[in-house]
Parts: sequence; structure tokens; C-alpha cells
Amino acid sequence: MTSTQEQHAQKAIQRLDDVIRSRGWGAIRASEAAIGKSSSWWHGPLEKGDLRLSDFLALLEHLGLDEGDFLRQALDKEGVPALHRPVGEEPLLVARVRERLEHKPRQESDRQPSDRQPSDRQPSGRQESEFGLSFLESLDKLRYEDAELASTQALWAVNFVPPELLPRLLGIGGSTDRLRIRLRDAYHAIYFGLSLAREWGDFSATADLLQRLGYVVAHDGSYHRALRLAEDAAVLHLREADSAGAGKALVDQGIWLHYLGRTQEAIRGQESALTLLPEGGGRSRCAAYQHLAQFHYSLGRLEPASGLIEKAEALAGEVGPMAGAKITWLKALILAGQGDLAGADETLSQTISVLWKIDLGVTALATCDLVRLLLLRGLPRHALEAAGTMRPMIFHLRQRKVMAAAIAELLRCEREGLTLTLVDEVRTKIEAELRARGRPVRPSKK
Repeated sequence: MTSTQEQHAQKAIQRLDDVIRSRGWGAIRASEAAIGKSSSWWHGPLEKGDLRLSDFLALLEHLGLDEGDFLRQALDKEGVPALHRPVGEEPLLVARVRERLEHKPRQESDRQPSDRQPSDRQPSGRQESEFGLSFLESLDKLRYEDAELASTQALWAVNFVPPELLPRLLGIGGSTDRLRIRLRDAYHAIYFGLSLAREWGDFSATADLLQRLGYVVAHDGSYHRALRLAEDAAVLHLREADSAGAGKALVDQGIWLHYLGRTQEAIRGQESALTLLPEGGGRSRCAAYQHLAQFHYSLGRLEPASGLIEKAEALAGEVGPMAGAKITWLKALILAGQGDLAGADETLSQTISVLWKIDLGVTALATCDLVRLLLLRGLPRHALEAAGTMRPMIFHLRQRKVMAAAIAELLRCEREGLTLTLVDEVRTKIEAELRARGRPVRPSKK
């Protein structure tokens, strides 16, 4: 935690302590009991200046305080963390946004040739309102399925989105660059978006951009920094009385806590997120159920994992094909853990048929799980056939030498026979390569 963040935390905790004590004798113990804490627990956070967000929210609820009003009073206009200035040349997206803000026409020579690039001219009859939040949400979903096309459309949209949404467009462009393993460009875009959002006093956009930045810094394993960015985002969302935004930030926090080996805390965070996210559907609610299922599965808790993945699957229509495939993938592994190997086989085969159309690297990882499952079922011939489906991947993945070599290693054992040990070794290599390239993959069972 930086010194600035420590000051913000201490201010909020001190303000909360003042409110509790103003309620009279016994208020501290009553508050501790209301959120399931032992006597004198409150002295710890008060002395250390550190309080878990889930406990903070529980205390506010007990005291009947509005999150936004409380934080606005406690922090005034502070609360936005300082960031390192990016280095290197600005990406084209940032340059295009600067040009629009400065009202400078773009030269024809600045265009990027692409046979998939839409016309720079706004289609007849389309109004700026058509490029509002709904358009940005669709663009944000597109990046998971076709990052190159999403990047092209983000450049095209610079001239058409309302000016106040440019920080959010920069955030989506940065997140797209992250998926394309252009991390410097991603940082540039998100940093510039944050600069604009702060200047314009848009704390909601600032919080969204902080969350996106977390995924960029997590690429090199900086999960502590990613966690802190998500926590900062949650505070900003709450200060703006945006409970749904805070819920989304808690979903991200759960991911980073899990990667830090703090899975039990991650579970509590996801459960808190579900209390803040709107009831019914929604991508974030679907993600919260999916991550909760993953976390319980990683701890060997198959019964709760099964119920949670069913809830995620019921909301899969809210997410794209890749996210939906990962839900059914995890469902297959849970079924296998429960002993339903035939059901797991069928579910995983359906998942792989979807993944083939989206990402061959992720498909190879899922196919390793299928081969392993077939070996466990005592079907070595079927396992060999499943492994054989990866043969065409070697050519298509030839630029990813580690991954292609791992698949070739698996296929060379067709004559000698496959073993679980070999499949696990190959799977580990493929997963490491995917993580190195910034592709989100399913957390393995510990």
C-alpha cells in the first residue's frame, strides 16, 4: 500500500470510528457482533489503519450509512491513486483521441491499411447517440472474440463517440491491446484515459479504468498491485454510490486474491460482490458465480462448486462464446470430480467444438483435459483419437514454438501409448505459454 493509499484508508477508518462511537456506549461491541466479529476486533483495524472492504461494507450496512455519502465526506475529492507515466511512443488510438480533442483533421497518410477497416465516414443517418454506452459495451465484448477487429473498430469510433465517453473508449482499446500482447500500448491508452477522466471529474470512468489497468499489470505477475488497483476502484465506485460498480471491482479483487493464494478471502469477496450486483442477469453476476465455482473447485469443494456453476451457466447468454465455453469447461471438470466421467466427457467435447472456432491455444488446453478424462475412463484408444485432433494445431500454432512443441511431444507418444503423467506435463507447458501471452485460462485445481 502506498503512503497516499494508507492515508485514504486511515481517513475512512477514523471517520467510521467517529460514527460508531457517536452511537453511544456499547456501539462498538454491537457493531462487531453484527458482522460476526469477536469482542475487541475493531481495535485491530483502527490501530493498523487497514480494513477489508467486505468488513467495511458490512459495517456501513449495520450502521445504515450510504456508501457514497460516507466516502465523499471521509475523502472529500481525494482517493485517486498516483500512477507511473508511460514510456515510449504513444499508440495510434491515443494519437487519434488527442487529434479529436484538439479538433485537428487527420491526414490521409495516417490511416492504417486493413482489409477489415470500416469506412472513416459516419454512415448516413447515424447519430452520435448510437455510439453511446451500448456501443461501447458491445465493443468490449467483441475484444474477447476478435481482438483485431475490436482494435480496428475502436480506432474508427474515435470520431463518433460522445466526447465524454472517450476515456471509456481508451480503456476498451487498452484492454484490447492487452489481449493482443501489446502491453505498452495498453498502458498508454488506459493512462491517457485516466488522465482525461480525472481532469473531467468522472470518477465512475476512473474506477473502470483502474480495474482495466489491473489486468495489464497482472500480466507480469504483479497481482498485489492489481489487487490494490481493484480496491481503489471499489472505493471510487462506492463514493459515487455505484453499488453495481463496486460489485464488479470486488469480482476482480477475487481473481487477484485467488492468484495470490488467498482463495478463502477471494470467496468472501465474490459473495460480497453478489450482494452488490443487481439481481437477475448481467455479465458481472455471471462472472461472480463462475469464479466462486472455480475457487470452491480449487479447494476440492465439489458440491458448492456444482451449484454455483449451474447458476453461471444459466446466465451464460449474457457473455460471449469464449466465456460461455469456459463455464461449460469448468462444469465438465466438476462432473469428473463427482465421478460422472461420461457426463464430463460429453460436456467437455461440446466445449471444445466451440473453442475450436475462437482460440486454438485454449482449445489445446481443453483437449488435454479431455485426453486425461478419457484415460481415466479406461478408454486409451479414444484418448489417442482425441489427442490426434490436435495435429493440425501444430501448423497453425507454429509461431508459438513452446506450445507447438508440447503438442508434438504428445503426438509422438501415439505408438508407445499415452500416460497421465505425460498429458499433465504437456498441459502445464501449454497453460504456462497461454498465461505468458496474457490469455485468461481456467485456474487449475490445487
